[in-house]
Amino acid sequence: MKSMNGLLHGHILGCGQQADAVAQQLSAGKYDAQWTFAVNNMFPIPHQYGVAQSSDPNDPQIVFDPYFNTVQQVYPTALVNSLINVNKVPAITITLQ
Repeated sequence: MKSMNGLLHGHILGCGQQADAVAQQLSAGKYDAQWTFAVNNMFPIPHQYGVAQSSDPNDPQIVFDPYFNTVQQVYPTALVNSLINVNKVPAITITLQ
């Protein structure tokens, strides 16, 4: 049986392949802190997205999902609690072009 990629002539990447490609490109960058990039699974939904984590505890965690074209900053709980009501955590969504 052919894979979906084969059926689509390899032109379309799945969510995991897209997240992996972005993580690899980001990991080649130069930053002021040590960043790690990983691809996570969304359970029980069969979907994958990327996560970037800095060695600096004051930096937000970055959640990127190229399949849905979104990027979100997730701040450490202590910072969020000191700045705003914890029930109203702001999410920043950036449209990639």
